[in-house]
This record gives sequence, structure tokens and C-alpha cells, in this order.
Amino acid sequence: MGELSEEMKLSDLLELVKGGASIKIDRPATSIAQFDELVEGFKQLIKDSTNRTAAELARSQSQLEVLATLQTLIKTNAGVNRSPPLDLAPLAEVLASIDKNSKPQPRSVYEFDIQRTDRGFIDKIIAIPKPVT
Repeated sequence: MGELSEEMKLSDLLELVKGGASIKIDRPATSIAQFDELVEGFKQLIKDSTNRTAAELARSQSQLEVLATLQTLIKTNAGVNRSPPLDLAPLAEVLASIDKNSKPQPRSVYEFDIQRTDRGFIDKIIAIPKPVT
């Protein structure tokens, strides 16, 4: 069969096909710059990810074992009170005594001496407590 290197219109090709001709289109191979390096980078990324996932899985397994051990310890020690109950009666007595002896103090009364500058700004405030009557 002969080769045709000219460009043809789509309508001409359709008429040839209708007439019983078979058409084979040879396309040139497509090449992407640095595609091999990209594929190698992805392979390395997958390998690193696989290693990281394996390490995380091992760490998770270890944590699950520790958790199971802790749960077992908690279950076996549940209900076991290792220290006697704490007697809080002396503390309650002391607090009651403090409460009885503490009386509310009357509010303090103060006299204020406000000193101003020549321009009317506050320069000093002196608070003098007054005896309660």
C-alpha cells in the first residue's frame, strides 16, 4: 500500500471510507521532557511513603499493646482501694471555728486630699483613713 504524506480534508477522508478504503494514521511518538525523572521521583516518593507507613503501623501496634496493658491493669485494680478513707472531721472543725470567729469588718471610711497643679491637673491624691464611729 502506498503512503500519503499530504494533508487531506476530513470530508475527503470520509468519502474514501464510504468508498471502502481503510485509513491508517501514523502519529509520531510523543516525548515529554524529563518524564523519566518524574517517574523515578514518583517511584521514590511511593517507596518513602511505604516505609513511613510501615513505621507508623509498627508504632500504632506498640501503642495498642500499651493500651491493652493499661486496660488490664485498670480492670484488675478496679475496686481496690489502697489507702484508707481520709478523715476530714478535724478540717471541718477548724473551718467551723474560723467561720465562727470571723466577723465582717465594717467598711473603711477615707478622707481624700487632692492636690492639683497650676493648670488644674491632679498632681497627688492622699487617702487618710477615718476612725469608724
